[in-house]
Amino acid sequence: MQVFFDFDGPILDCSVKYHNLYSELMKDEGLDVLSLEEYWEKKRDRWSEQSIVELTAPHGFFESYQKKRISLIEDVSRVGDDIMWPHVPTMLKQISQNHQLFLVTLRNRRETLMKQLESLGIKEHFLQVLNKDNNEGTYRTKVELIKPHLSQPSLIIGDTEVDVKAGQQLGMKTLAVSCGIRNEKHLSELQPDAILSSSSQIFDHID
Repeated sequence: MQVFFDFDGPILDCSVKYHNLYSELMKDEGLDVLSLEEYWEKKRDRWSEQSIVELTAPHGFFESYQKKRISLIEDVSRVGDDIMWPHVPTMLKQISQNHQLFLVTLRNRRETLMKQLESLGIKEHFLQVLNKDNNEGTYRTKVELIKPHLSQPSLIIGDTEVDVKAGQQLGMKTLAVSCGIRNEKHLSELQPDAILSSSSQIFDHID
């Protein structure tokens, strides 16, 4: 079976990285910030970054905020804020022994992505790492990345509508994890084949 993993969510907890960057950019301008718990709860409830920022920022501030955020969020200095779920190394090793394992992500900087995978010690488990620099950030990009590699029954595991929609369009089994950037309520509306509390539960769904 071919197994396609999204990076952020199933493999990494990126909540601290997102909140740290938000806090720094806001505090640099003397603006109040939400706590990590408040910020992440809103992100999981599909609040846009702009809606969160404008809770305490003046109108018109977001444009400059977003330019700085985009330039910094995948900077090599930031990836240390990503936290790999403890079960991931063993899980990936076990899956890769019997299945074709791919990483498919909307990360925009391949060089930084590959360095991060190497530093985490999990790069060797993936047959291929699929990304597209400066991509448009939609499910169509994931469809474009995955489609040329499909050759047998497959599944995709991710934490957003991008992953579920891409998998559904390609006729893949779709697994959504509720530990990422979308809560279970929003994931259930997408009607994936299953919603998992953690990617560690994937073994119940691999043929």
